[in-house]
Amino acid sequence: MIGSSRTTIILVWLVLVMATCLSLWVGENHVPGTAVGIASSLLIGLALLKIRLVMHYMMEARSAPFALRCVLDAWLVVAGTAILSIYWLGGA
Repeated sequence: MIGSSRTTIILVWLVLVMATCLSLWVGENHVPGTAVGIASSLLIGLALLKIRLVMHYMMEARSAPFALRCVLDAWLVVAGTAILSIYWLGGA
């Protein structure tokens, strides 16, 4: 991968694997002492973190022009805010 060392990619991959394992654990067991809504928000937050890591390291957006990185991060913030807003304010 251009602009990324092998060690960096391996570390990012390990973080992605650990985040996936944590998501599985939270999804199956919930976090002890928390409500389902908090656990769901934690899962959405972990998913957003994983998306950012994949965009910046696996898709090499980290070496993209500054404007493109800002657009990608803004898209992630808007999408994450919309998802969490729909979840918490949806009233389903």
